[in-house]
Formats: sequence, structure tokens, C-alpha cells
Amino acid sequence: MKGQRDYKEGEVLQSVEVVDYGPVNATAKQVRYNLKLTETDGHKSVEFDYVNVPELTKAEVKDAIIKSVYPAYRDELAAINNGGADYEAYQQLRSQADEVWEMVKNL
Repeated sequence: MKGQRDYKEGEVLQSVEVVDYGPVNATAKQVRYNLKLTETDGHKSVEFDYVNVPELTKAEVKDAIIKSVYPAYRDELAAINNGGADYEAYQQLRSQADEVWEMVKNL
């Protein structure tokens, strides 16, 4: 999913962010990645991709990122079986999910 938030002046953007919504939401944590600073009419904001997870575990984070593009297991299988560019895109997403998890676990 795509999201956006205000940029805080002087803020140093991290590679990932984790926002904990605690007891407000059953999917209590939001993992934000691919953060990018944008400016429109003098207003700075941060755009990002995000997934919501109940727990910060390797399985939850990676699965949520993959399901954000391939919502059903059959979609993953189709990308694998199609081969070529579909398979490459799938492998890149899996690699990105691994990278995001590595950054999250080191927060």
C-alpha cells in the first residue's frame, strides 16, 4: 500500500519506519519502507510503501510485503510459472522483503 506523512524539518529519513498503533488496532504495527521525500508547492512530505502486521516477526513482515503484490498464493505461483519478467519481478520482491526485514530487526 502507499502512504504519505508530513516531513519534519531537519528530519533524517531512515530506510524503514515502524509505527506502533498499540491497542487501537488489531494489526498493531505498520512497517513503512521505500521512504522518499517529496515537495509540492513548498510543502514537504514523505511518501512510502507500507504493510500492517500484528507482530514484528520475519514471517509476518515478509509475508505481508509479498501479499501486498501477490494477494493469493496462486498469484505467486502464476508469477513463478510464467517465468521471464514475471518471475524476475517476483524474485526482486522477495529480495526486497528480505532487505526490509533485516532493517526492521535492527531498529
